[in-house]
Amino acid sequence: MNRLESSRIIKKVETYFSENFAHKENVSAILGVSGGPDSMSLLYIFSKLQINLTVVHCNYQLRGTDSDKDQKMVEDTASMWGFDAISVRLDPSEAKGQNFQNWARKKRYQVFRDIKSENKADFIATAHHQDDQLETIIQKILRGAGLTAWQGMKIWDGELFRPLLDLSKADILKFASENHIPYRHDSSNEESTYARNFLRNGWFPVLDDLFPGWRENLLKVPDRAREHEELSKSLIRSLMPDRKRIDRESFLHLAPDVQRTLLLQILKTVDTDISVSSGSLANLENLSSLQTGKKLKVDGRWSVFRDRELFLLLDEHKKSEETEPIRVNPDDLENNKVKFDGYVLTESEWEGDIKRDALQLDFEQLKWPLTFRAWDEGDEINPFGMKGSQKISDLLTNNKIPASEKPSALVCETYDEKICAVIFPLNYEGDKPGTIANWVRCSPETVKTIEIRKAD
Repeated sequence: MNRLESSRIIKKVETYFSENFAHKENVSAILGVSGGPDSMSLLYIFSKLQINLTVVHCNYQLRGTDSDKDQKMVEDTASMWGFDAISVRLDPSEAKGQNFQNWARKKRYQVFRDIKSENKADFIATAHHQDDQLETIIQKILRGAGLTAWQGMKIWDGELFRPLLDLSKADILKFASENHIPYRHDSSNEESTYARNFLRNGWFPVLDDLFPGWRENLLKVPDRAREHEELSKSLIRSLMPDRKRIDRESFLHLAPDVQRTLLLQILKTVDTDISVSSGSLANLENLSSLQTGKKLKVDGRWSVFRDRELFLLLDEHKKSEETEPIRVNPDDLENNKVKFDGYVLTESEWEGDIKRDALQLDFEQLKWPLTFRAWDEGDEINPFGMKGSQKISDLLTNNKIPASEKPSALVCETYDEKICAVIFPLNYEGDKPGTIANWVRCSPETVKTIEIRKAD
């Protein structure tokens, strides 16, 4: 590699930086530097580009004095090139009984994120390169990840910036040599104990001999994975009127394998941490026979619920959280406002005007404290404008509240356990937030009201 090629590499990093951060002022970064040729080369490039950054080094203390020498070299070089450096010593005994590589990675990125937050930095930079990308893709394939996951790493993913991702390890070593960049050699990288080292030291040399060009071919896989993802997203958009509702008829017209693939991708858009077993996915074959008002469990948190011509994704965790009762006393209204679960409760003077966006209750008719809770199957209310009582379940049905949303409705109950209002779910798109009972309606004698409406 000559000086011209070295400058091209620096220019490429500068281009990636400009494409992603030129719109921001006073950009700052956190750069993870281990002391190896990859991260030291990126530190050198950032110094040439005069990027504002803090160098962070994690010392796992695995190699005794060699680990300390790594730390000292990183600190000294960072200082020489004009950067602040933070070294964090981690205790490897914490990883006992765990996969050390996984433990180290989690610890390392937690350190990066904590310092990024503390410094209010814009991004975290790492020196991942082309060989790391190949290892990532192979591991995802071998571990059974879906095609969408075969995209591997991105140069910029919204948090991590990897400007060396297009360069091979050989390119980086030549760059470091050409520019006399200091770095330390980690002998543990030659051991095949860990998955990445096994691929790097065992598989890659054999593949180079047996399948020339395999690297270039494998690096095309992320493009195919992105195409698959875009195709899936387009199909999902045609099936879903919004983020958690699926058109049942259109969905069931798809082949079963396509149904499972798309549903898994839909679930991952609402919960990135979801892990669905093959058994649960197979169980989704029963969606075609699912009756209205029934649901199929996908995992410990999510269920698919049938509501007439729709399938809805139900977050069972959210629903359980929303059932906690909330009690309000008049003293709570001293600042004239109480907020809870997306609603706001205010005390107002009665001016004789009926407000369509609020439930208005005569203050003097209420016995405090008021309790806002999930409704029970046997609950009834004497709705405003009607004679006699009506079950809450029937009231919600008559107001066309979707079956999946009914559990989110609340009742307001007075101290003597009389239901004075029903509050419709936040997702209800009607022109009123709920219904009050006849006995708390405002009259010419009303002086003060309690108003319940959706919070802004």
